[in-house]
Amino acid sequence: MWQRIKALREERGQFLAQMKAVLKKAEDEKRDLTAEETAQFDDLNTKAEQRKADIDRYERAQSLEAELAQRGQPGQQPGRDDTEQPASPFGFEQRDLKGYSLVRAIRLRMNNQPLDGLEKEVSDEIAKRSGKSPQGFFFPTEVALETRDLNLTTGAGAKATVTDPSNFIELLRDRTIVTQLGARLLTGLQGDLSLPKQTGGAQAYWVTEGNAPTASNQTIGQVGLAPKTVGAFTDLSRKFLIQSSVSAEQFVREDLARVLAIAIDKAALNGSGSGAEPQGILQNSNVSTVAIGTNGGAPTFAKIVEMETVVANNNADVGSLAYATNSKVRGVLKTTEKSATSAGQFVWGGDNNLNGYRAFASGLIPSNLTKGSGTNLSAMIFGNWSDLILAFWSALDILTDPYTGSSSGTVRVVALQDCDIKLRHAESFAKCVDIATA
Repeated sequence: MWQRIKALREERGQFLAQMKAVLKKAEDEKRDLTAEETAQFDDLNTKAEQRKADIDRYERAQSLEAELAQRGQPGQQPGRDDTEQPASPFGFEQRDLKGYSLVRAIRLRMNNQPLDGLEKEVSDEIAKRSGKSPQGFFFPTEVALETRDLNLTTGAGAKATVTDPSNFIELLRDRTIVTQLGARLLTGLQGDLSLPKQTGGAQAYWVTEGNAPTASNQTIGQVGLAPKTVGAFTDLSRKFLIQSSVSAEQFVREDLARVLAIAIDKAALNGSGSGAEPQGILQNSNVSTVAIGTNGGAPTFAKIVEMETVVANNNADVGSLAYATNSKVRGVLKTTEKSATSAGQFVWGGDNNLNGYRAFASGLIPSNLTKGSGTNLSAMIFGNWSDLILAFWSALDILTDPYTGSSSGTVRVVALQDCDIKLRHAESFAKCVDIATA
Protein backbone atom coordinates (compact mmCIF):
# COMPACT_ATOMS: atom_id res chain seq x y z
CA MET A 1 0.00 0.00 0.00
CA TRP A 2 2.83 2.37 0.87
CA GLN A 3 4.51 1.80 -2.51
CA ARG A 4 1.22 2.54 -4.29
CA ILE A 5 0.77 5.81 -2.38
CA LYS A 6 4.35 6.75 -3.20
CA ALA A 7 3.78 6.09 -6.91
CA LEU A 8 0.55 8.13 -6.92
CA ARG A 9 2.30 11.06 -5.26
CA GLU A 10 5.06 10.97 -7.86
CA GLU A 11 2.52 10.92 -10.71
CA ARG A 12 0.59 13.83 -9.19
CA GLY A 13 3.82 15.75 -8.79
CA GLN A 14 4.59 15.27 -12.47
CA PHE A 15 1.15 16.53 -13.50
CA LEU A 16 1.50 19.61 -11.26
CA ALA A 17 4.93 20.33 -12.72
CA GLN A 18 3.53 20.14 -16.27
CA MET A 19 0.66 22.48 -15.31
CA LYS A 20 3.17 24.96 -13.93
CA ALA A 21 5.21 24.75 -17.14
CA VAL A 22 2.13 25.54 -19.29
CA LEU A 23 1.35 28.62 -17.20
CA LYS A 24 4.97 29.78 -17.16
CA LYS A 25 5.29 29.57 -20.93
CA ALA A 26 2.26 31.84 -21.43
CA GLU A 27 3.48 34.18 -18.70
CA ASP A 28 6.96 34.45 -20.22
CA GLU A 29 5.41 35.27 -23.61
CA LYS A 30 3.04 37.75 -21.93
CA ARG A 31 -0.13 36.27 -23.38
CA ASP A 32 -3.20 34.28 -22.39
CA LEU A 33 -3.39 30.52 -22.73
CA THR A 34 -4.33 29.26 -26.15
CA ALA A 35 -7.34 26.99 -26.56
CA GLU A 36 -4.99 24.02 -26.92
CA GLU A 37 -3.02 25.01 -23.79
CA THR A 38 -6.24 25.53 -21.85
CA ALA A 39 -7.42 22.04 -22.78
CA GLN A 40 -4.00 20.61 -21.85
CA PHE A 41 -4.02 22.44 -18.51
CA ASP A 42 -7.56 21.25 -17.69
CA ASP A 43 -6.66 17.67 -18.60
CA LEU A 44 -3.56 17.75 -16.36
CA ASN A 45 -5.59 19.30 -13.54
CA THR A 46 -8.21 16.54 -13.82
CA LYS A 47 -5.51 13.87 -13.65
CA ALA A 48 -3.86 15.56 -10.65
CA GLU A 49 -7.18 15.73 -8.81
CA GLN A 50 -7.84 12.06 -9.59
CA ARG A 51 -4.46 11.13 -8.13
CA LYS A 52 -5.17 13.22 -5.03
CA ALA A 53 -8.49 11.42 -4.53
CA ASP A 54 -6.73 8.06 -4.91
CA ILE A 55 -4.06 9.08 -2.40
CA ASP A 56 -6.73 10.18 0.09
CA ARG A 57 -8.54 6.86 -0.25
CA TYR A 58 -5.39 4.84 0.31
CA GLU A 59 -4.38 6.95 3.30
CA ARG A 60 -7.85 6.59 4.83
CA ALA A 61 -7.55 2.83 4.36
CA GLN A 62 -4.19 2.92 6.13
CA SER A 63 -5.62 4.90 9.03
CA LEU A 64 -8.59 2.53 9.33
CA GLU A 65 -6.26 -0.47 9.22
CA ALA A 66 -4.15 0.98 12.03
CA GLU A 67 -7.26 1.88 14.06
CA LEU A 68 -8.75 -1.59 13.70
CA ALA A 69 -5.45 -3.17 14.67
CA GLN A 70 -5.28 -0.96 17.75
CA ARG A 71 -8.88 -1.70 18.77
CA GLY A 72 -8.34 -5.41 18.36
CA GLN A 73 -5.03 -5.45 20.23
CA PRO A 74 -6.22 -6.45 23.71
CA GLY A 75 -8.03 -9.52 22.42
CA GLN A 76 -5.03 -10.54 20.35
CA GLN A 77 -2.46 -10.30 23.10
CA PRO A 78 -2.52 -13.83 24.52
CA GLY A 79 -1.37 -15.27 21.21
CA ARG A 80 1.42 -12.80 20.59
CA ASP A 81 5.05 -13.79 20.75
CA ASP A 82 6.88 -12.06 23.58
CA THR A 83 9.55 -10.77 21.21
CA GLU A 84 6.99 -9.01 19.03
CA GLN A 85 7.16 -5.23 18.84
CA PRO A 86 4.20 -2.89 18.61
CA ALA A 87 2.89 -2.63 15.07
CA SER A 88 4.15 0.32 13.06
CA PRO A 89 1.44 2.65 11.71
CA PHE A 90 3.29 3.62 8.56
CA GLY A 91 1.43 1.26 6.23
CA PHE A 92 4.34 -0.86 5.03
CA GLU A 93 3.44 -4.26 3.66
CA GLN A 94 5.79 -7.20 3.43
CA ARG A 95 5.82 -7.14 -0.36
CA ASP A 96 6.78 -3.45 -0.28
CA LEU A 97 9.78 -4.22 1.92
CA LYS A 98 11.07 -7.23 0.03
CA GLY A 99 14.80 -6.72 -0.39
CA TYR A 100 15.14 -4.35 2.59
CA SER A 101 18.41 -5.01 4.44
CA LEU A 102 19.16 -3.63 7.88
CA VAL A 103 22.76 -4.84 7.66
CA ARG A 104 23.24 -3.04 4.33
CA ALA A 105 21.98 0.19 5.89
CA ILE A 106 24.36 -0.27 8.83
CA ARG A 107 27.29 -0.90 6.48
CA LEU A 108 26.58 2.30 4.56
CA ARG A 109 26.35 4.40 7.70
CA MET A 110 29.43 2.90 9.36
CA ASN A 111 31.38 3.89 6.22
CA ASN A 112 29.93 7.42 6.41
CA GLN A 113 27.97 6.87 3.22
CA PRO A 114 24.39 8.16 2.83
CA LEU A 115 21.53 5.70 2.60
CA ASP A 116 20.20 4.93 -0.83
CA GLY A 117 17.71 2.62 -2.47
CA LEU A 118 14.84 1.06 -0.54
CA GLU A 119 16.48 1.69 2.83
CA LYS A 120 16.52 5.45 2.18
CA GLU A 121 12.97 5.51 0.80
CA VAL A 122 11.63 3.72 3.88
CA SER A 123 13.46 5.97 6.35
CA ASP A 124 12.34 9.11 4.48
CA GLU A 125 8.73 7.90 4.39
CA ILE A 126 8.68 7.22 8.13
CA ALA A 127 10.22 10.65 8.81
CA LYS A 128 7.56 12.30 6.64
CA ARG A 129 4.67 10.50 8.27
CA SER A 130 5.93 10.85 11.84
CA GLY A 131 6.98 14.48 11.42
CA LYS A 132 10.32 13.72 13.02
CA SER A 133 13.86 13.50 11.64
CA PRO A 134 15.98 10.50 12.70
CA GLN A 135 19.38 10.86 14.33
CA GLY A 136 20.55 7.98 12.17
CA PHE A 137 17.90 6.27 10.04
CA PHE A 138 14.43 4.92 10.74
CA PHE A 139 13.96 1.17 10.65
CA PRO A 140 10.48 -0.33 10.07
CA THR A 141 9.81 -2.90 12.77
CA GLU A 142 7.38 -4.82 10.55
CA VAL A 143 10.01 -5.63 7.93
CA ALA A 144 10.30 -9.31 7.08
CA LEU A 145 14.01 -9.82 7.57
CA GLU A 146 15.96 -12.36 5.59
CA THR A 147 17.07 -15.51 7.37
CA ARG A 148 19.78 -16.51 4.91
CA ASP A 149 23.07 -17.91 6.15
CA LEU A 150 26.11 -15.72 5.55
CA ASN A 151 28.94 -18.18 5.03
CA LEU A 152 32.39 -17.86 6.53
CA THR A 153 35.38 -18.91 4.43
CA THR A 154 38.83 -19.22 5.99
CA GLY A 155 42.17 -19.94 4.41
CA ALA A 156 43.13 -20.25 0.76
CA GLY A 157 40.71 -22.49 -1.08
CA ALA A 158 38.84 -23.35 2.09
CA LYS A 159 35.19 -24.32 1.74
CA ALA A 160 32.46 -22.23 3.24
CA THR A 161 30.94 -23.57 6.42
CA VAL A 162 27.28 -22.99 7.23
CA THR A 163 25.68 -22.90 10.66
CA ASP A 164 21.92 -23.37 10.99
CA PRO A 165 20.50 -20.13 12.48
CA SER A 166 17.66 -22.08 14.08
CA ASN A 167 20.25 -23.75 16.33
CA PHE A 168 21.92 -20.50 17.36
CA ILE A 169 22.26 -20.35 21.16
CA GLU A 170 20.57 -17.17 22.35
CA LEU A 171 21.17 -15.31 25.59
CA LEU A 172 18.64 -16.15 28.30
CA ARG A 173 16.71 -12.99 29.16
CA ASP A 174 13.70 -11.96 31.25
CA ARG A 175 10.35 -12.66 29.64
CA THR A 176 8.29 -9.73 28.37
CA ILE A 177 4.62 -9.99 29.32
CA VAL A 178 2.95 -6.57 29.22
CA THR A 179 1.50 -6.80 25.70
CA GLN A 180 0.34 -10.36 26.34
CA LEU A 181 -1.45 -9.14 29.44
CA GLY A 182 -3.44 -6.73 27.26
CA ALA A 183 -1.75 -3.30 27.43
CA ARG A 184 -3.30 -0.67 25.16
CA LEU A 185 -0.96 0.43 22.32
CA LEU A 186 -0.97 3.92 20.78
CA THR A 187 1.33 4.21 17.78
CA GLY A 188 2.39 6.82 15.22
CA LEU A 189 1.95 9.77 17.58
CA GLN A 190 3.15 13.30 16.79
CA GLY A 191 3.93 15.80 19.53
CA ASP A 192 2.71 15.62 23.14
CA LEU A 193 -0.68 13.99 23.58
CA SER A 194 -3.37 14.71 26.17
CA LEU A 195 -6.15 12.16 26.55
CA PRO A 196 -9.35 13.61 28.04
CA LYS A 197 -10.51 11.78 31.15
CA GLN A 198 -13.73 12.16 33.07
CA THR A 199 -12.87 12.61 36.74
CA GLY A 200 -16.33 13.27 38.12
CA GLY A 201 -19.94 12.70 37.14
CA ALA A 202 -23.35 14.18 37.77
CA GLN A 203 -25.27 13.19 40.90
CA ALA A 204 -28.85 11.95 41.09
CA TYR A 205 -31.15 13.12 43.91
CA TRP A 206 -34.57 12.05 45.18
CA VAL A 207 -36.81 15.08 45.52
CA THR A 208 -40.26 15.76 46.81
CA GLU A 209 -42.96 17.26 44.61
CA GLY A 210 -42.35 20.86 43.68
CA ASN A 211 -38.64 20.82 44.53
CA ALA A 212 -35.71 20.76 42.07
CA PRO A 213 -32.71 18.43 42.40
CA THR A 214 -29.38 19.90 43.47
CA ALA A 215 -27.20 21.02 40.55
CA SER A 216 -24.16 18.87 39.78
CA ASN A 217 -21.54 18.94 37.05
CA GLN A 218 -19.22 16.52 35.30
CA THR A 219 -15.49 17.21 35.68
CA ILE A 220 -12.86 16.50 33.02
CA GLY A 221 -9.13 15.92 33.50
CA GLN A 222 -6.31 14.80 31.25
CA VAL A 223 -3.79 11.99 30.97
CA GLY A 224 -0.68 13.54 29.46
CA LEU A 225 1.73 11.58 27.26
CA ALA A 226 5.09 12.94 26.14
CA PRO A 227 7.89 11.11 24.29
CA LYS A 228 10.68 9.65 26.41
CA THR A 229 13.62 7.95 24.75
CA VAL A 230 14.81 4.44 25.55
CA GLY A 231 17.96 3.16 23.91
CA ALA A 232 20.05 0.04 23.58
CA PHE A 233 23.24 -0.79 21.75
CA THR A 234 25.22 -3.81 20.66
CA ASP A 235 28.80 -4.08 19.45
CA LEU A 236 29.29 -6.06 16.24
CA SER A 237 32.54 -6.95 14.56
CA ARG A 238 33.07 -5.76 11.02
CA LYS A 239 33.64 -9.38 10.06
CA PHE A 240 30.24 -10.32 11.44
CA LEU A 241 28.53 -7.66 9.34
CA ILE A 242 30.42 -8.72 6.21
CA GLN A 243 30.48 -12.49 6.56
CA SER A 244 28.97 -14.49 9.37
CA SER A 245 27.90 -18.04 10.15
CA VAL A 246 24.44 -16.93 11.29
CA SER A 247 21.86 -14.64 9.78
CA ALA A 248 23.17 -11.14 10.51
CA GLU A 249 19.82 -9.59 9.61
CA GLN A 250 17.88 -11.71 12.05
CA PHE A 251 20.46 -11.53 14.82
CA VAL A 252 20.92 -7.75 14.82
CA ARG A 253 17.21 -6.96 14.67
CA GLU A 254 16.10 -9.49 17.28
CA ASP A 255 18.87 -8.63 19.72
CA LEU A 256 18.13 -4.89 19.69
CA ALA A 257 14.35 -5.37 19.57
CA ARG A 258 14.37 -7.77 22.51
CA VAL A 259 16.54 -5.49 24.66
CA LEU A 260 14.23 -2.52 24.00
CA ALA A 261 11.13 -4.63 24.63
CA ILE A 262 12.53 -5.72 27.99
CA ALA A 263 13.33 -2.13 28.96
CA ILE A 264 9.81 -0.96 28.07
CA ASP A 265 8.19 -3.87 29.94
CA LYS A 266 10.34 -3.25 32.99
CA ALA A 267 9.38 0.43 33.04
CA ALA A 268 5.67 -0.39 32.65
CA LEU A 269 5.81 -2.77 35.60
CA ASN A 270 8.29 -1.07 37.92
CA GLY A 271 9.54 2.17 36.35
CA SER A 272 10.78 4.74 38.87
CA GLY A 273 9.07 7.75 37.28
CA SER A 274 12.19 9.84 37.89
CA GLY A 275 14.39 11.37 35.21
CA ALA A 276 13.60 10.06 31.75
CA GLU A 277 12.08 6.78 32.99
CA PRO A 278 8.26 6.48 32.97
CA GLN A 279 6.48 5.46 36.16
CA GLY A 280 5.42 1.83 36.41
CA ILE A 281 2.48 0.26 38.20
CA LEU A 282 4.44 -0.83 41.28
CA GLN A 283 5.86 2.67 41.80
CA ASN A 284 2.51 4.43 41.36
CA SER A 285 1.29 5.56 44.79
CA ASN A 286 -2.29 5.81 43.49
CA VAL A 287 -2.42 2.04 42.89
CA SER A 288 -4.03 0.25 45.85
CA THR A 289 -1.74 -1.93 47.97
CA VAL A 290 -2.72 -5.23 49.57
CA ALA A 291 -0.38 -5.87 52.51
CA ILE A 292 0.46 -9.28 53.96
CA GLY A 293 2.33 -8.40 57.16
CA THR A 294 4.65 -6.00 58.98
CA ASN A 295 7.68 -7.83 57.65
CA GLY A 296 5.98 -9.43 54.68
CA GLY A 297 4.67 -12.97 54.60
CA ALA A 298 3.74 -15.99 52.57
CA PRO A 299 1.06 -15.53 49.90
CA THR A 300 -2.34 -17.08 50.54
CA PHE A 301 -5.48 -17.67 48.53
CA ALA A 302 -7.24 -15.12 50.75
CA LYS A 303 -4.76 -12.41 49.73
CA ILE A 304 -5.25 -13.29 46.05
CA VAL A 305 -9.00 -12.81 46.47
CA GLU A 306 -8.39 -9.57 48.38
CA MET A 307 -6.51 -8.11 45.40
CA GLU A 308 -9.46 -8.93 43.15
CA THR A 309 -11.85 -7.42 45.66
CA VAL A 310 -9.92 -4.15 45.81
CA VAL A 311 -10.19 -3.74 42.04
CA ALA A 312 -13.85 -4.75 42.05
CA ASN A 313 -14.63 -2.22 44.80
CA ASN A 314 -13.22 0.46 42.48
CA ASN A 315 -15.70 -0.67 39.77
CA ALA A 316 -12.68 -1.62 37.64
CA ASP A 317 -13.05 -5.41 37.37
CA VAL A 318 -13.65 -5.29 33.61
CA GLY A 319 -11.52 -5.63 30.51
CA SER A 320 -8.28 -7.62 30.29
CA LEU A 321 -8.02 -8.86 33.88
CA ALA A 322 -4.90 -10.86 34.77
CA TYR A 323 -2.14 -11.41 37.32
CA ALA A 324 1.58 -10.71 36.91
CA THR A 325 4.35 -11.82 39.26
CA ASN A 326 7.72 -13.58 39.16
CA SER A 327 8.66 -17.23 39.01
CA LYS A 328 9.47 -17.37 42.73
CA VAL A 329 5.91 -16.45 43.69
CA ARG A 330 4.55 -18.78 41.03
CA GLY A 331 6.59 -21.63 42.52
CA VAL A 332 5.22 -20.98 46.01
CA LEU A 333 1.62 -20.68 44.82
CA LYS A 334 1.86 -23.92 42.85
CA THR A 335 2.53 -25.73 46.11
CA THR A 336 0.15 -23.68 48.29
CA GLU A 337 -3.26 -25.23 48.88
CA LYS A 338 -6.30 -22.95 48.80
CA SER A 339 -7.39 -23.97 52.29
CA ALA A 340 -6.87 -26.67 54.90
CA THR A 341 -9.95 -28.48 53.59
CA SER A 342 -9.04 -28.31 49.88
CA ALA A 343 -6.35 -30.96 49.65
CA GLY A 344 -4.75 -31.05 46.22
CA GLN A 345 -6.32 -27.77 45.10
CA PHE A 346 -3.45 -25.35 44.64
CA VAL A 347 -3.69 -21.57 44.34
CA TRP A 348 -1.82 -21.41 41.01
CA GLY A 349 -3.60 -23.74 38.62
CA GLY A 350 -1.88 -26.03 36.16
CA ASP A 351 -3.24 -24.02 33.23
CA ASN A 352 -1.50 -20.83 34.47
CA ASN A 353 -4.48 -19.19 36.13
CA LEU A 354 -5.19 -17.73 39.53
CA ASN A 355 -8.78 -18.07 40.69
CA GLY A 356 -9.97 -18.19 37.07
CA TYR A 357 -7.85 -15.29 35.76
CA ARG A 358 -4.83 -15.50 33.46
CA ALA A 359 -1.49 -15.40 35.26
CA PHE A 360 2.00 -14.60 33.95
CA ALA A 361 5.45 -14.81 35.52
CA SER A 362 8.52 -12.79 34.56
CA GLY A 363 11.86 -11.89 36.10
CA LEU A 364 10.95 -8.24 35.43
CA ILE A 365 8.73 -8.33 38.54
CA PRO A 366 11.14 -7.60 41.42
CA SER A 367 12.08 -10.18 44.06
CA ASN A 368 14.51 -8.02 46.08
CA LEU A 369 12.06 -5.79 47.97
CA THR A 370 12.22 -5.07 51.69
CA LYS A 371 9.62 -4.35 54.37
CA GLY A 372 10.38 -4.06 58.07
CA SER A 373 12.89 -6.80 58.76
CA GLY A 374 11.76 -8.76 55.72
CA THR A 375 14.15 -8.99 52.76
CA ASN A 376 14.10 -10.51 49.29
CA LEU A 377 10.35 -9.98 49.08
CA SER A 378 8.48 -10.25 45.78
CA ALA A 379 5.65 -8.34 44.12
CA MET A 380 2.40 -9.22 42.37
CA ILE A 381 -0.03 -7.12 40.30
CA PHE A 382 -3.68 -7.76 39.47
CA GLY A 383 -5.80 -5.56 37.27
CA ASN A 384 -7.32 -4.55 33.97
CA TRP A 385 -4.24 -4.36 31.76
CA SER A 386 -6.06 -2.58 28.94
CA ASP A 387 -5.90 0.48 31.22
CA LEU A 388 -2.11 0.49 30.82
CA ILE A 389 -1.10 2.70 27.87
CA LEU A 390 2.07 2.14 25.85
CA ALA A 391 2.50 5.11 23.50
CA PHE A 392 5.01 5.21 20.61
CA TRP A 393 6.07 8.20 18.53
CA SER A 394 8.23 6.70 15.79
CA ALA A 395 9.86 3.63 14.37
CA LEU A 396 13.25 2.48 15.67
CA ASP A 397 15.95 5.09 15.12
CA ILE A 398 19.21 3.28 14.27
CA LEU A 399 22.61 4.92 14.78
CA THR A 400 25.97 3.43 13.83
CA ASP A 401 29.17 4.31 15.68
CA PRO A 402 32.34 2.99 14.00
CA TYR A 403 34.63 5.02 16.28
CA THR A 404 34.11 3.79 19.86
CA GLY A 405 35.43 0.30 19.09
CA SER A 406 37.61 1.25 16.15
CA SER A 407 40.77 -0.12 17.77
CA SER A 408 39.22 -3.59 17.97
CA GLY A 409 37.37 -3.35 14.67
CA THR A 410 33.88 -3.36 16.20
CA VAL A 411 30.92 -1.26 15.16
CA ARG A 412 28.44 -0.06 17.78
CA VAL A 413 24.82 -0.15 16.63
CA VAL A 414 22.44 1.96 18.75
CA ALA A 415 18.63 1.67 18.63
CA LEU A 416 16.46 4.45 20.05
CA GLN A 417 12.68 4.38 20.61
CA ASP A 418 10.46 7.28 21.68
CA CYS A 419 7.67 6.11 23.97
CA ASP A 420 5.73 6.84 27.14
CA ILE A 421 3.77 4.77 29.66
CA LYS A 422 0.70 5.87 31.61
CA LEU A 423 -2.31 4.40 33.43
CA ARG A 424 -5.79 5.36 32.27
CA HIS A 425 -7.07 4.50 35.76
CA ALA A 426 -4.78 3.70 38.69
CA GLU A 427 -7.89 2.23 40.35
CA SER A 428 -7.84 -0.59 37.78
CA PHE A 429 -4.88 -2.22 39.53
CA ALA A 430 -3.94 -3.67 42.90
CA LYS A 431 -0.42 -4.55 43.99
CA CYS A 432 1.17 -6.63 46.73
CA VAL A 433 4.84 -5.86 47.40
CA ASP A 434 5.68 -7.92 50.50
CA ILE A 435 5.44 -11.56 49.39
CA ALA A 436 7.94 -13.86 51.10
CA THR A 437 9.01 -16.84 48.98
CA ALA A 438 11.83 -18.31 51.10
